[in-house]
Amino acid sequence: MDNLSKEVHALLDEISSLTRPTTSGQEAEQPSRKRPRRAFTLEEIDQLIADYRAGMPMSELTTRYRCHRAVVLKYTSQAGVHRKAKGKVSQQALTEMVRLYESGLGTGDIGRRLGFTTKTVRRRLKTVGVMPGPVE
Repeated sequence: MDNLSKEVHALLDEISSLTRPTTSGQEAEQPSRKRPRRAFTLEEIDQLIADYRAGMPMSELTTRYRCHRAVVLKYTSQAGVHRKAKGKVSQQALTEMVRLYESGLGTGDIGRRLGFTTKTVRRRLKTVGVMPGPVE
């Protein structure tokens, strides 16, 4: 046999050993498809909580810290931080939305810049009469 053929056979043997029953008669454990949990340092947790308190959007937090939103909520609730009300727009943010919209920026760009969905921006601009159309 040539070297390539030997390597192929070795790989096939290795693959079959993963699904071959063990000596005790039980199936061999299949490798887990779940990603391993990300271990956070205390400094990272403190910074994550500070970023959350500062109003960083959830999508940015999950990207920056490479974790699921449930992890962000777990650490912030353990720290006693109240969960941000979904869809709440402060008067300051609404004023900024109006200013940006009147300067010619689109609702999607405004949302990305301020950390809201396009739909939230549209709804809020309609409630203050800046955008024509009924409030959704």
